[in-house]
Amino acid sequence: MKTVNGTVEYDGKVVEIPRFLGWLTEMVQLQNGAMVSFHIVKKNGEERVLVGKLGVTKHLKGGESTTAHLPYLLTVFDMNKKAYRNVDLNRVKALKIDGITYRPVP
Repeated sequence: MKTVNGTVEYDGKVVEIPRFLGWLTEMVQLQNGAMVSFHIVKKNGEERVLVGKLGVTKHLKGGESTTAHLPYLLTVFDMNKKAYRNVDLNRVKALKIDGITYRPVP
């Protein structure tokens, strides 16, 4: 286990970071067009893995986003369900990008 700039690297795969919505939002948005896995807890307590992409516009029907003013919600295109989903960043347990899993530290 190695500590680097406030992050913890474990076995080259898992990096634990403090829960920080700004960082999480920026990290995900940098992956625009790349596959990102969100491990989330739904409102009913059920855990779910959402594999999606950001920046997908192919399936938009027009109109304006009804959640754009909520900074803790991120709109993601769910690749399995072929539909747009809003991810509540407060409910993210882990985020997997390029084989590295990021987890918020409680």
